[in-house]
Amino acid sequence: MTNNTLHRAFFNWKKYATAFSLMFVFAFSAYSQNRQLALIIGIDTYKPSLNEPMAIETKRTWSNLDGCVNDATAIRDLAIAKYAFQTENITTLLNAEASRDRIIKELEKLVATAKKGDVVFIYYAGHGSQVKNSLSAEADKKDETIVPADAWKKGVADIRDKELAKYFNLLLDKGVLLTVIMDSCHSGSGSRGDNFLYDPPKARYIEEANYDAKDATVPQRPEERGALILAAAQDFEYAKEHRDENNVAHGAFTSALLKATQQLNVDATANDLYVSLSAIMKYYGKTQEPSIAGNADRRNGTLLGLQKGSLKNRFMVPTSRLEAKGIEMQGGFAFGIAEGMKLANGKDTLQIIEM
Repeated sequence: MTNNTLHRAFFNWKKYATAFSLMFVFAFSAYSQNRQLALIIGIDTYKPSLNEPMAIETKRTWSNLDGCVNDATAIRDLAIAKYAFQTENITTLLNAEASRDRIIKELEKLVATAKKGDVVFIYYAGHGSQVKNSLSAEADKKDETIVPADAWKKGVADIRDKELAKYFNLLLDKGVLLTVIMDSCHSGSGSRGDNFLYDPPKARYIEEANYDAKDATVPQRPEERGALILAAAQDFEYAKEHRDENNVAHGAFTSALLKATQQLNVDATANDLYVSLSAIMKYYGKTQEPSIAGNADRRNGTLLGLQKGSLKNRFMVPTSRLEAKGIEMQGGFAFGIAEGMKLANGKDTLQIIEM
């Protein structure tokens, strides 16, 4: 079933209400033989409430974002619907849930539970920044960071790229298929900025942390060991936000990624996906250049590193509520389904199965 068919169709639940329970699935996807584990993080809320004591010594201006939770929710829906992740194998951390301690704990949990051959998918949408590292081998003596939701608290540090690399390498040591997607800015001079046509630009700048990591560690690059890493922008660029036709905020990169996955077969190569999402971002008018890092096998293989044919080229879309006038589906944006679109009962391609 093509996306165009999906967009133009209409489905009347009354024909099937007597045959199925409250949870339905439009079966457009199947399952994989590998166990698939995911950690999905989206942080919009960084600014503490007025009654929260901030670290007095910080020089950072804490600004909230708009589209990161939307991004994380859409990516979770996509993982379930197109890539056959089981809900119980997905950990989603939104806003305050994504504290530094919790993110580290969930990374450690992945390392502890993942087994050889498992698929591990990690997604992050939120602020990125930098921190001084006087012992770094890099010329600028800085580490790139992701910014946890509680970074405004005294004593809570960003999570540095070297820390992330440690966990990624531990996962690779176990023989997993690792895919990492980051929709954040790591330049320290900017962040996910909004340039929507009729919404004035919003300052999305988080200054670099004002401490010295003093870490001489030079971890092996995970992308050289079999990981595939997609990022929203180059180190020196802004990662922009984008609002859709319904004025709903998303990261421009994640929005383009979702549209690219709608257009391409589930067995499309990571390179093809990258080329497609890059073209969509240019269509959006964004100047940022996404990045892809991985060895030839990962770039020429599927997004998750699975053998072609492991996943069926279908979507599974759960529905959550029955009403007299129809049913409510979850995850519309991730699948290109918007208000006003219609679904047709395609006899050969549309199935309804009871959960």
